[in-house]
Amino acid sequence: MRVIVTDADEKKSLAAVRALGRKGADVCVGGHRRWDQSFYSKYCRERLIYPNPQKDPDAFAGFLLELVRNNRYDVLLPTSDYTTIIVSRHKAELEAHVKMVTPDYEMLSVVRDKPRLLEIARSVGIGAPETYCPSTLDEVADISRRISYPCVVKYKRGTGAVGMRYAGSPEDLLAHYQGREHVRDIVFDDVFPMIQEYIPGGIHDVCVLFNQGQPRAALTQKRVKMWPATGGRGVVDETTWEPELKEQAVRLLEAVKWHGPAQVELKMDPRDGIPKLMEVNCRFWGGIGISIAAGMDFPWLACRMAAEGDIEPQWDYRVGTVHRWVFPGELESALQGDNRLEGLFDYFRFKRGTWYDLSPGDPVPHIVKAGLAVYRPLRRFVKGIVGR
Repeated sequence: MRVIVTDADEKKSLAAVRALGRKGADVCVGGHRRWDQSFYSKYCRERLIYPNPQKDPDAFAGFLLELVRNNRYDVLLPTSDYTTIIVSRHKAELEAHVKMVTPDYEMLSVVRDKPRLLEIARSVGIGAPETYCPSTLDEVADISRRISYPCVVKYKRGTGAVGMRYAGSPEDLLAHYQGREHVRDIVFDDVFPMIQEYIPGGIHDVCVLFNQGQPRAALTQKRVKMWPATGGRGVVDETTWEPELKEQAVRLLEAVKWHGPAQVELKMDPRDGIPKLMEVNCRFWGGIGISIAAGMDFPWLACRMAAEGDIEPQWDYRVGTVHRWVFPGELESALQGDNRLEGLFDYFRFKRGTWYDLSPGDPVPHIVKAGLAVYRPLRRFVKGIVGR
């Protein structure tokens, strides 16, 4: 099987490249910078340098179309929001030449619209935070007098913790809407962000693969440590067995007839014991390494589903598997904590039975990543000295 994996610098892409390579697939890796880490994996059979999908979506789409028209590839696996959205927009054209498990663009747009998704969740009996969608400063001022604090300000369209902010008072809340430059592209939209009730507790994920509205694989996990710690991507994750969360995630995605991979984020509200939906990541998730380590190889299952049309449902995996994203994620999380000394002590404590994104059998991607982490700030520093 000849597979294209996009977004070569993403840690999830590197995990997918390694997993597919171990299965014997010929993995062709795409990225827009020659130093992207997955290019240096021993499992990378071909490097594809393409236009930056964030800066020029049309050029990226044109590159992909020409590539799959003129070469034989079996499966295309986009892994980031940018590449997934672009591939979804051009799905009909691309599917004439390569298989994929990407949702239709209309379906993707519905699930990425957070206010609309929360309405769907409530309609099928899934808990959700109280949410407000103001469109004027007067409406923000009115909400600021009625909502409890702290509260959360989020992009209506977006992913992860990007743009997420907390307000501790009416004045804080109003300040988030005044005098700001807006971010708007195919992934993010912060024009009049929504306001949400703050839900305490940690984040639990339900990671799934769906085939035309039917679940084919599911795994639950919790984020033991996050970066940023206030609510970001998991840097230490542990697989769990939480049937109630799995059932709710499956019910939600069945309601929208989902197709492809997704990660449903929920918080177990300690105030009433009801799980509350946070959002859905409509593509492969950052912590896919733990799924693979636990025996649920989502990239390979997705490739098989694309190539064969369907697969037998997969529900079994190892519960209690712990996976650490050591560099730079967990290190940055340790340095951002309230007690840095304790955080660093815990960071350097390696525990038996724990899985790591570092691979002794495939070390070069991490050497390249670490080298760039030193080289780039050093270059900026030297340029600053020379320019004075």
